Amino acid sequence: MKTCLTVKCKYCKSKNVIKYGHYKATQLWLCKDCKHKFTDNQAIPGLRTPSNQMTLAVDMYYKGIPLDVIGKRLNKKYNTYISNSTIYRWVNKFPLLGFHETRHCQPTVGDTWFVNQIEVKIGPKIYQILDVIDIETYFLIVSKVHEKSDSKEIDILLENAILATGKHPKQIVGIGNIDYLEKPVRNNNITLFDLQTIGSIDKSYLKSIKLLHSFIKDRNKVFSYLKSAEQIEKAINGWLYHYNYFGKIHNLLNGINPAERAQASHPTSFPQH
Repeated sequence: MKTCLTVKCKYCKSKNVIKYGHYKATQLWLCKDCKHKFTDNQAIPGLRTPSNQMTLAVDMYYKGIPLDVIGKRLNKKYNTYISNSTIYRWVNKFPLLGFHETRHCQPTVGDTWFVNQIEVKIGPKIYQILDVIDIETYFLIVSKVHEKSDSKEIDILLENAILATGKHPKQIVGIGNIDYLEKPVRNNNITLFDLQTIGSIDKSYLKSIKLLHSFIKDRNKVFSYLKSAEQIEKAINGWLYHYNYFGKIHNLLNGINPAERAQASHPTSFPQH
């Protein structure tokens, strides 16, 4: 069989692929390099729907658009019926696949990080969602959910952020009541600034930090249906991936996403914008 020069392996992107029979009238391909079999349907490995449809659906969902409206828009754009339950499965599966595929992709970040804390109420309980964001690239380094924010949890959060980037920040910026940050930041020999009483830090960061705080605060709109900390954890991990690799904060990054700005590599088997 001849090697095909137009189709690429969806797992390793090799062009060294050959036709490998059919399944239900669909052409199958075999990659001679990684030995995976696949169909050339623009879908993520292991999934059947083209990735551009899934990415658009997830993006609309994270913007707070109802499932039935998302389905209607997909139908209009792609002339295909997608049920609410299918869209919901995409939202729960696709971003988490991306999160696990990219969690070891080390970003190139700056010296000043923003630690964001937002409360979200799930049933009778109030949880704290903590985020660490690099101000230079707007890359969301790590997110974590806790029932309360104490020094021990912040220590772990900063340790995970340092491990993820391979870098120790020089400055941390907080907003509002930042007492919970003082001891962990001091223990790590990092300078702490309060956004509301900021002093010597670069003033050009102020507008960006406020926009980031507002942008991430909107994330909580999609958490209202969740019922446990475990569900929130999965949701924020999925959102982290979507924000970094597909986030459209054009007014801050001139049209590119945070992962591109931070030069964070992306798995070849996953869609890229």
